[in-house]
Amino acid sequence: MIKYSFIFILMMTFLVGCQSNNKESANSPAENWDQQHGIVILKENERILVTQDANKEDLKINNVEKILNENKPNAIFLAIPKNIYEKIEIGYEVEFKIKGSIDFSYPAQATADDIKIIRK
Repeated sequence: MIKYSFIFILMMTFLVGCQSNNKESANSPAENWDQQHGIVILKENERILVTQDANKEDLKINNVEKILNENKPNAIFLAIPKNIYEKIEIGYEVEFKIKGSIDFSYPAQATADDIKIIRK
């Protein structure tokens, strides 16, 4: 009987130790962003920086750092074709498909080949 009690206590300790300590809820923005659409907050060298959301006032004064802090970790630099890069402006809402892999630095980095302007 002592042997079974010891095994039970050991199993319970293991199960409690395996619980997740993730403090973000399932409804947090980090888990809800699909990385397929967002707001352009910066353009440079045929890349655009896209975040899940951006305050229009911050966009007007080009406060990229503040926007990134408010959207962390929901930002991605996208290398895009030159003809599309020339059509896109800061503040545009875009939809995109990532080609290949994503470098998960912050902001993340990837290449997109299919980009559509949703709203200007």
